[in-house]
Amino acid sequence: MVVKRLSTLIVVAGVALGLAACQPSGDCGRVLTGDTTLQADVLNCPGDGLVIGADGIVVRLDGHTVDGTEAAGSAGIRLAGHDDVLIQGPGRITQFADGVHVANGLRNRVRDLTSTGNGFGIRLVDADASRLVGNDARDNLASGASPSGIPQGGILLEGSDGNLVEGNELFQDAGGPGAVLVGSSSNRVLDNVARNSDNPNIWLRESHRNVVAGNHSTGSNVVAIELRASNDNLVERNVASDNESEGITVAAGSARNVVRFNEALLNESVGIVVLDAVGTVVRGNDTSGQRTGTADGIQVRAVASGTVVRENTSNGNGDDGIDVDSPSTRIVDNTANGNTDLGIEAVAGVTDGGGNTATGNGNPSQCTGVVCS
Repeated sequence: MVVKRLSTLIVVAGVALGLAACQPSGDCGRVLTGDTTLQADVLNCPGDGLVIGADGIVVRLDGHTVDGTEAAGSAGIRLAGHDDVLIQGPGRITQFADGVHVANGLRNRVRDLTSTGNGFGIRLVDADASRLVGNDARDNLASGASPSGIPQGGILLEGSDGNLVEGNELFQDAGGPGAVLVGSSSNRVLDNVARNSDNPNIWLRESHRNVVAGNHSTGSNVVAIELRASNDNLVERNVASDNESEGITVAAGSARNVVRFNEALLNESVGIVVLDAVGTVVRGNDTSGQRTGTADGIQVRAVASGTVVRENTSNGNGDDGIDVDSPSTRIVDNTANGNTDLGIEAVAGVTDGGGNTATGNGNPSQCTGVVCS
């Protein structure tokens, strides 16, 4: 191996000629303490691929591959306890427990990498104010789960706050979740493409004050976007369509979430459903065209409390446009046309805020529980 130092640039040379393909590269496990640009692949690593050993450095894969042997607990690039590091693609990381593992650091950045064929593509643990931008974290399909019980998948944030997850590709093709937040707050999950998971494409668990916006979440074999035991989140301008179950679910002890201006179209089940959640606002969404005969555009279950359903368009669904079973709900200024059964079906006791319209629905009553024009 030849290492050349040019000011702060370390150029990592390739594997020695004649090294058997099944043997690890000499750079496997190397601790990087200065700016580094790879000049060759780092292959067959039995443990970690590369390890960050200093604050403020830049690591450029420069189109190369860091490859492991699927060893338990391994990371393609491990960054622990350091701040202000940039890990820059293009380049590929594959066959590790975590493609990139970032722990206990501040303001680190991972950009333009391809991290596939790992357990998790990118994983943050107690890491704050990081930026994960423009990465391809698809097809991380290894069997197993994190200590928090999350099936392995694209991007995982555990106990990590104030991060940006933006513009990543998170196609899991029947694997784990695309992006999941566990015990993580004040993050922004923006403009990612997440689809084809056996778990929610985007999943918040016990995570508060996050923004989930502008994501394209389709083709999930379950719900596209789910909030569970998560409070004060904003879910807006997402496409949550063409999924095998619900588009967006607010569930299990969540409170004060706002779900607005989303498209939840052509799902097999409900477009947007509010389960045992408190104070949910469902506003300005398009929840049309749910496909099956029992599928409503919007459902508010009896266990929900204090829900507001306003200014939504819910047309052409397999059952009702809007179905409300909780009498503590307020319903105002919605449009529900051309649904197979009712435009709006609401139980006695709901608050009719007025302005609801419903025409051309299969049930001649058009609406029950509220007045529709």
